Amino acid sequence: MDDVRESPALVLFEHLKEMGASVSFTDPYVKSFKLNGEVIQSRAANTRLWESADIVVITTDHSALDYQQLVDHAPLVFDTRNATVNCTGGHVVILGNPGAGGGAAVG
Repeated sequence: MDDVRESPALVLFEHLKEMGASVSFTDPYVKSFKLNGEVIQSRAANTRLWESADIVVITTDHSALDYQQLVDHAPLVFDTRNATVNCTGGHVVILGNPGAGGGAAVG
């Protein structure tokens, strides 16, 4: 859905920005949102985006995203939605069960 007003992802996004992180997002259903008066645009989900990140945090599980491609190219994935459970390889931490999923747990 494209209504992000109640999304916990916004809180995380804002906290990371406040701490000085360079933060971007990709979402097939949300093209942009406003944060403190700034319009934040969605970025295309592709290998270049995954490889350029220090960490990819999954806050919403969308079947439109290729999670295996994400796992294959992101240096570290923190999965809060168990979206990568069927993926293999990579460095994946799944919230609540860091040893589960297809990837290796990173501590």
